[in-house]
Amino acid sequence: LLLLALIAVHTTVLTGLKTFIPLYYEKFSELTPNRIALMVTVISLTGALGTLIGGVLAERIGRRNVILLASTLVMAALFLFWQSEGLVQLVALAFVGTFLSMPWPICVVMVQEAMPNNVGLASGLTLGLAYGVSGLAVAALGRMADGFGLPATMQLVMWVPLVAIPLCFFVPERTE
Repeated sequence: LLLLALIAVHTTVLTGLKTFIPLYYEKFSELTPNRIALMVTVISLTGALGTLIGGVLAERIGRRNVILLASTLVMAALFLFWQSEGLVQLVALAFVGTFLSMPWPICVVMVQEAMPNNVGLASGLTLGLAYGVSGLAVAALGRMADGFGLPATMQLVMWVPLVAIPLCFFVPERTE
C-alpha cells in the first residue's frame, strides 16, 4: 500500500503538470503555444529518461535511497521551475520529469516482489492505480481550477510531492 501511495502521488503530480501547464501558461504568460508545447514535451521525454535512470541508480545506491532522493529533489526542481523563466525553467522542468518518474520502475518491481505468486495482479495494481488515481486527481484539480483559479491549482500541484517524502522513510529496501 505504501508503494502504491508513492506511485499515486508521483503520477498525480506528473499528470497534473502535463494538464495544467498549458492552461496556466496560455492564460498567465506571453509564451507562444510552441514554447508551452515544448514544456510538456520536455517533462514527458525526461520522464522516460527518469524511468531508465531510476533502476540503474537503485542498483548502486539502494532502492529506498533513490525513491527518497527523487522525491526530495523534485521539490527543489519544482521550486526552480516555478521561479524561473527561459532556458533555466526548461532545465528545471527536465529535472522535474526525471525525478517524478525515477521511483516508478522501482516501486513496480517492489510491488511484484511483495506479491510473488501474483505478479500479474501486482503489475495491474501499479499501472491501474497510477492512471486511475491520477485521472481522478486531475479531475478534482480541474474542479479546483474552476472554483479557485489556475494559480491556486498550480500551487497545489507544486506542493503535492511533499506528501511522498515522509512515506519514503517507511519503504523497505527489499520487499522479498
